[in-house]
Amino acid sequence: MSEHHLLKTLLNIHLASDTSAVLHLPFILNLLTPESFSPSSHLPKWTARIQSLLHSKDTGGRWVGLVLAQKTGMSSQSLLLENSHAWVGVALPLLSKNDPVVVLKAAIRLLKTIFVRAYEASEFRRQVATPSIPKLLATLIPLVEQTGDVELKAVAMRTLANLIPLYPTLHKASYPALSSLALRFLDGHPHAPVPHELLSAASRLYSMIHVTGGKVGASSLWKKTLDETLSFGTNAFWSLRTTFVGQPPANVPLPPNEDPVTFVPLQNDRLDCAVTILIDLLGATVYRPVQLPLGAIVRFAVQLLRTTDSPKKDGFVDPITHSLELSLVPRIQILGCSLISSLAKTLDSHLYPYRTQILTALAVLLERNSSTSEHRHIVLHTLETVLDRYPSSHSLLISPRLMKAALSSFSRLLTSSRNVPETEASGLATTKNRKGKRKAQVYEGEELFWSARTVICPTGADGKVLLTALEVVRLLLRDPHLSAPMQSISIRVLIAVLLTISQIPPASLSPDPGLYQEVVNKLHNISTEIASGTSSTLSKSLPLIVAALCRGNDVESQRQLDLLLHPRLPPLIRSTPLTENLTLVFSEESDEEAGLRKSLGLYTTQDEIPQRLIEETDGLTILPSPQLPKSTAPLSTPAPPKSMSSMIQPAPVPPPLSKGKEKAIAPPDPILTSMEVPSKEQLTPFHSSVIEAPKPRSSQPPEKNGQLESSSPAPKYTLPAVSAEDEDEEMPAIDLDSDSEFE
Repeated sequence: MSEHHLLKTLLNIHLASDTSAVLHLPFILNLLTPESFSPSSHLPKWTARIQSLLHSKDTGGRWVGLVLAQKTGMSSQSLLLENSHAWVGVALPLLSKNDPVVVLKAAIRLLKTIFVRAYEASEFRRQVATPSIPKLLATLIPLVEQTGDVELKAVAMRTLANLIPLYPTLHKASYPALSSLALRFLDGHPHAPVPHELLSAASRLYSMIHVTGGKVGASSLWKKTLDETLSFGTNAFWSLRTTFVGQPPANVPLPPNEDPVTFVPLQNDRLDCAVTILIDLLGATVYRPVQLPLGAIVRFAVQLLRTTDSPKKDGFVDPITHSLELSLVPRIQILGCSLISSLAKTLDSHLYPYRTQILTALAVLLERNSSTSEHRHIVLHTLETVLDRYPSSHSLLISPRLMKAALSSFSRLLTSSRNVPETEASGLATTKNRKGKRKAQVYEGEELFWSARTVICPTGADGKVLLTALEVVRLLLRDPHLSAPMQSISIRVLIAVLLTISQIPPASLSPDPGLYQEVVNKLHNISTEIASGTSSTLSKSLPLIVAALCRGNDVESQRQLDLLLHPRLPPLIRSTPLTENLTLVFSEESDEEAGLRKSLGLYTTQDEIPQRLIEETDGLTILPSPQLPKSTAPLSTPAPPKSMSSMIQPAPVPPPLSKGKEKAIAPPDPILTSMEVPSKEQLTPFHSSVIEAPKPRSSQPPEKNGQLESSSPAPKYTLPAVSAEDEDEEMPAIDLDSDSEFE
């Protein structure tokens, strides 16, 4: 069926009556395309049918005529210019009638389409726009003030915001009325906050009014509006900090003694309005260069980020006011993040001198673990926006802090038994009765039927935090000022996550089935970027990179693979550690790296874990030290070969036990211990094929709590390193009666 036949079919069947037109309108809109209005004999019939629908006595028919006229004008500019005068003459009077809201919104959208798309025709501006736009202003302003529908108000104010930059001279006389209309919704509300849709439309209108001043006065009006908004937001901020320590500037008036139940929500709404206006003003068009008070804006934004819930002001403080102000602290920080993101996007390189101050404030926010997932995601997204524009912080202190905070956001993936309930994590469930404890056997595979299984990212916000944290780590690895230990530990964590993610079922990661694949793809991209830093690393990691990039049909992955195999670009000018410099096992890490690892909550069985972390910490990746099994017989271990017996000193024979010390606790086998499931949440932060030898014991068996600990030969025999303390110890006495011989 051709397009000409399509219009004929629509006119004869779907638009035959007003009732059928209302019924089939969604189907008609889906079929119409710009090619449908190519020159043909059916176009005059189509425009005539639209005109008849616009004059229909039925409300539904008028609504269909307005919608079809807008669709026709969006698809064909020639038809729009030809019928604009007639359509404006019908749609403009409808705004003064008592029609339903849907008809009024359709009429406003049609008028906006006509005045915006036909702006380039000078004859249209002279004959249609010049006499019609003042009438439209005189109709829309009372309509916004009188109607109670939020969506209708938003549509009307967005229409005015779109028309003011195109016809500034026609709106100049209405500047006071437009300013009063916008400020009516930007002054806050004490009982209910202004709806977000209405706030956005009013803020956009208020940020466009300065254009009515012309090319000369527009810059001055914009600067005046910005200063007034910044002062308005500063006053609202300090009105929300009356019970906390801190003195407002001298030009900020003290808040009056009003009812906190209405005063605090009013100031919170005003602060939200001020931040929204600042964001829109920074994105507005200014015809001439203007001096921007960037320092004052950045200080205001950083002040919002540094808002804390302490310390409390000395002396008497109203508890109701303090509790209300305390509850608004996360909201104030979110507003600061929104303003910082807007500054980074709009000001580009002008924000460069303030990057250290901004990154420090963001690092402090991320180091607080008391925030919710939604709040943490907003902070991480702001950090990602800033790092994307300004890759280097030029500070040796900020980059490690940001990296530690980002790594702690996805270190929860380094777990092997998170889905195991705490009561059954040790493989045995104990129940108390009158006689004592009774053990219940847990069979293999029974974890599939556990109802207490937990999910690593139970909500959508947790998944966003995980993805954003990975992106932040990728950007931080490009910073040349990142310390070598922090760079090494971050790459080790990424490698561990890359090896662990394949062992986590997608259902255990998140209820969203797409999050698992997004995390895997992001890990592959980060690993590829790390490995392709230098040719030395690439030569050793090329098979892994090729395998990671060839798993899907992604165009970006194929492009990266092509650049790796056939490089056409110069080498990356950034310092990336070679594989030889990376610490992949615990025995090779330095004391500084071990301290960084423990500060991230990544512990091993060889570390001394504080008891308070095991008992109180929730969500950190802590690997508790395995507990000794309560058995009377020592674990059996294979005997060493004779060729190795000459290299190992025989274990001393413990003295006979007394009657009160008959039960001796034998230390566990290191290999068997690593396979046991501890009672707490066991995490596997790093993967390594190297099993470290146990620490050498002293010649005499230690005694603890009236019991002797016997030692069993370790399955792995290595020569322990001789430390300074071992050199000072006395040599053990040689047992001449021993029958062992060297072979």
